[in-house]
This record gives sequence, structure tokens and C-alpha cells, in this order.
Amino acid sequence: MEPTFSPGLALAWDRAFSCLQSAVFWSVPTPKRLPFRQRLLDYLLQVSLIIVGLVIATSVDRCNGARKDDRRLQAYYAAIIQDLEAERVSNVMNLADVNKDLADLEAAIRLFGLTDPDSLQSGLQRMNGVLNKGVFRTFSPTTFDVMVNTGDVNLVEDIELRALLASVFAFRNNVLRPDLQAYDRQVLATVESLSDRIDPACITTMRSAYTCIHDPKAIARSGVPELVVLATVARSRRFHLQVAQEEVLAAVERVGEAIAGG
Repeated sequence: MEPTFSPGLALAWDRAFSCLQSAVFWSVPTPKRLPFRQRLLDYLLQVSLIIVGLVIATSVDRCNGARKDDRRLQAYYAAIIQDLEAERVSNVMNLADVNKDLADLEAAIRLFGLTDPDSLQSGLQRMNGVLNKGVFRTFSPTTFDVMVNTGDVNLVEDIELRALLASVFAFRNNVLRPDLQAYDRQVLATVESLSDRIDPACITTMRSAYTCIHDPKAIARSGVPELVVLATVARSRRFHLQVAQEEVLAAVERVGEAIAGG
């Protein structure tokens, strides 16, 4: 038996289908139904407007994000300039220290080659000035280290600038810090090695009396090779500090250009 529908139910279905069709094609109800082509064009126009709106909103959001990234990068640059300035000052101070150490070591090596008491006492005084003077320097994390750890280093789109900053701070951590540690170890080794020829108490108390030297003739004859080794380590450290200073100054200039161009 085939299903039958009452005239009222059929009319209701027809009206529902018409409403659904009108909703799908976003047509405005009018006394006279628009042609299908016109309704399709209206629908496409509405969809196009939505897409255009989404594109505009996305573009605005990207612009806002770009402005925020630029402000964050400028703040990073300002902090990096401060780090580089602190690094420059530390390098200047360390270079002055190592130059003085080298002058004292070279003088001590020359004076210990003489036999008169005054020369030996002066040599001991110059040597004690090196062996008792510590070198202080901190190696705290820098702004660039923070950028690397957080991934914000990608904000620096200038690849050459990014490479320069990476080189400056890598050199600081991988060369200057080991240099300082090696120099301190060599100073301790020098004091220990000299203890059989020079009274260690005279070294630690910075006494430069002639009696501090156990065998002045042996010192004059053989010299003090430990001081030659220490001077060699100091020269290597000075060279590395000079290289570091050149890179720091170059980085300051490049970051300054980036700030001015931003």
C-alpha cells in the first residue's frame, strides 16, 4: 500500500522546502521569488564579503603582531647594547691588567738574571705583584642568551647581525672564560713550582727581601722558567681579549644601526 499525504501536510512540506532553499541561498524573502541565478549570485557575493572580511582581519592581526614583535626586538636591542657596553668595559679593564702583568713578568725575568741583591729584590717585588693579584670578572647570562633560550633570537632577521652577536657572546663564554681559568691555574702552579727556590711565605706576604731567595746564584744562573711560561699564557690571553674587543665594538655599531633603522 503506497503512503499518502494529506493536502495540508503536502503544502506544509512545500513551504518548509521553500524556506530551507531560501536560507541556503541567503535570499531575502520577497513577494516574488527571485530566479535561481540571481539567488546564486547573491549567495556568492555574501560568501565573498565574508572571505574579504576574514582576509582583512587576518592582515590587521598580522600587522599588530608585527608591531609587537618590532617593539620587543627594539627592547632586546637596547638591552644588548647595555650588555655589549659592560663587556667592552670588562675587556678594557682586563687588558690593562694583563698588560701590567706582562710588564712585571718581563721585568722580573730580566732582573732575576742578575746577581746583585737589589736586582733580585726588585725582581721578587715585580713577580709578587703578579702572583698575588687576582683577576676578577663575572660571566653572567646575557640578553642574547635569553633570546636564544626563548627562541626570540629569530626576531633578528638580519642573519649577519645575528651571527655577529652569536660570535661575540660565544667567544666570551668559550674563550675568555677558559683563558681566565687557565691563567689562574698557571699562577698557582708557578707559586708551587717556585717554593723550592723562593720562600712561599715571602710570595704570599709580598715580601721582597733578599733572604727570601734560597739560592740567589742558582736563580741568576738558571733563571725562572716558570715566569716565562706564565708570560706566554698571559700573551695568549691578551691576544684573545684584543680580538674580543674588536668584535664587541663591531657589534655595538651594527646594533646601533639596527636601532636607528627600526
